[in-house]
Amino acid sequence: MILLFFRRNYCIMGSLFFLFISVTYVLSHYTLQFMEKGVPLNNRYLYATPSERQRMDKKPCYRQSAIVFLLLGILFATLGLQSIFRHRILFILYWTLLFVTPAYAVASAIWPVMRKLKDNVS
Repeated sequence: MILLFFRRNYCIMGSLFFLFISVTYVLSHYTLQFMEKGVPLNNRYLYATPSERQRMDKKPCYRQSAIVFLLLGILFATLGLQSIFRHRILFILYWTLLFVTPAYAVASAIWPVMRKLKDNVS
């Protein structure tokens, strides 16, 4: 009986931790990137030289970062809610987001480079 009580409390504490992380992601990173404030947290921007950074269009960098941070926030919120409520649909949603988020991050980072190469070849 006592072990069940402690096990349930650790589960709730872990769930609250993931919910806190999700709120932090959405409020801080997503809103800043969506409003185009601060440094865009994007590989293309971070690896560019200072002269390239001033010339480049930062709007796609902000957009990609905002979407990735929103997906991460939803992912952590789903994980926290799934560990509290134990619903199958939240479990499926969590695993779907777990695979979709990195796939989107990689695909959206490669897409502009591939488009630029295609335009240069044509």
